[in-house]
Amino acid sequence: MQAPKDKYDISFTSTTAKMPLKDKWIYGLHSGFAFQVTWVIFSYYLMYFYTDVFGISAALAGVLMMAARLFDVFTDALIGFLIDNCHFKSGKYRSWEILGIVPLLVTFVMTFTALDTTSTALKVFWVCISYGLFGAIGATMEYSSSTAQLANMTKNPAERSSAVAIKGALQNVAQIIASVVFISMVRAFGGNAGHEARGFFLAAIVVAAIVGVCCIAMIVITKKYELNRDGSYRKHLIGIGEGISLIQQLKDLFTLRPVIVVAGNQLVQQSLYAIRNGILIYLFQYYWNLETFYDQTILIYSVAMVVGSLLLEPAVKLVGDTNRCFIVTKIISAALFVINYIMILGMGIEGSGASMQYGAVWFIFILSGVVMGMENVFAFALMPGMVDYSEYKTGMNKGGMVHSMCGLSLTLGSAVGGFIFGILLENSGYVANTVQTASTQSTMLLLAFIVPAVLMILSAVIQAFYGLNDKKLDEIMHEIAEKRKAEHKQ
Repeated sequence: MQAPKDKYDISFTSTTAKMPLKDKWIYGLHSGFAFQVTWVIFSYYLMYFYTDVFGISAALAGVLMMAARLFDVFTDALIGFLIDNCHFKSGKYRSWEILGIVPLLVTFVMTFTALDTTSTALKVFWVCISYGLFGAIGATMEYSSSTAQLANMTKNPAERSSAVAIKGALQNVAQIIASVVFISMVRAFGGNAGHEARGFFLAAIVVAAIVGVCCIAMIVITKKYELNRDGSYRKHLIGIGEGISLIQQLKDLFTLRPVIVVAGNQLVQQSLYAIRNGILIYLFQYYWNLETFYDQTILIYSVAMVVGSLLLEPAVKLVGDTNRCFIVTKIISAALFVINYIMILGMGIEGSGASMQYGAVWFIFILSGVVMGMENVFAFALMPGMVDYSEYKTGMNKGGMVHSMCGLSLTLGSAVGGFIFGILLENSGYVANTVQTASTQSTMLLLAFIVPAVLMILSAVIQAFYGLNDKKLDEIMHEIAEKRKAEHKQ
């Protein structure tokens, strides 16, 4: 009987070696599920929590969400630089995963803690330190290091694609947990007596506990990818980025057009999600008066997104290239948003409300979820290639910096989207917990469909400047692998 393979026996240059299936799932649970569930909860319910539970205006909430993210401009770049340049005892990437756990979980729960105060100043301070530190410290430490890890775990393009596909599926499972299960927990914990504040707080604790388990599992399985059995560093990780200043590394990144395109696109895409996801609960409650129908519709929409993520691989094969397929899905998404808007406008509130209950409007809405689920995975499928491309052009592994830049675009995108959302909602005349005016209802409709359609087209235009295809990236990875083999022989 053949002895089981030593888990420390890993080839860090092979483009054909297999990656353990368990590791793919744990990687997906951490960088996919755990990352996505927190930010999707924010995109769906943070504005609602601030306006209808915490008691601050939509405009102020939008401004605070923007201000809280500005700190990320510094911390994302700084931590990305530190990941590439520091060598802590616990590993190059996983040390940051360890450091990020406590601030990540504590600040997430703090964000959904409604202080019992009428002081606006105190509320502003609380939003800044809770939501602000979540993104700037906890999420940046935890997820910049984790997402950069995939390029280190395997050099096999097929195995990367497989890991990304699992990650994408788990991201969309997170969509279900975030959009449906979270709000259901809020209502269950809050009871029927209007204790939404208690409901949000307890639901946040449950989510934080789940995310914590995912973080710990990632720390356990990544040890073998960074450290030898005796605890010393893996040879290929020693000296990465050392002696290169933060300013120089940023300058190097800004010369890499594909990296800038993907990061810029992520900013636009995350802005879209912040607006689109955030307005839906308002739309069902204040436009159609279908608050009780919201949960089941969003559940089906989220399942549709999971289905969409599973269609990524066959869609890429059909179109013939990942980037080209990415652009096509964006155009289709924009078209479906516009069709939905025209149908709702033509039917009126009552007619479209009836059609939203398993009619034509509902069908197009769910179909857009399938396409959005597919489109949501593409950026992460491109990320490992960006790390290899940066190494190909600069001669250094810049995994930390590349993923930190993309992490920065994600957090800034959510800030920009939240800011636009809050300002437009406030200017429409929105008043929490009351019947809304026709002007407010019209703005909600625009925020749900037309603004996302415009941003989706903008995203497609940006992605057209990417400049790489799957064939070229495959050649780059093989060239890097041959170079590393030659270095190991010396």
